[in-house]
Amino acid sequence: LYNTLEIIRMTALENQDQKVSEMIEALSAQIHYLIGTVQDMVPLEAELEIIQKYIYLLNCRISCRVSLSIVAGQLGDILVPKLILQPIVE
Repeated sequence: LYNTLEIIRMTALENQDQKVSEMIEALSAQIHYLIGTVQDMVPLEAELEIIQKYIYLLNCRISCRVSLSIVAGQLGDILVPKLILQPIVE
């Protein structure tokens, strides 16, 4: 799946479609996080990174109407349940 997404992303780049390339990269990162990370508890920093990618894709769809401001400070290493923030953001 990752290789297929990368082929599509590279095709978008060859066609000079940077936005589609970035969207595919964000989607690929989300998929990797969902199925590639087997831990139930993840660092808050990782959870926030995946939320930022979700917000990016959401804004591509609805013309940048959602903003997100994250101030985690030293909390990035704290372990939280995987995908705990996703329902809140949705």
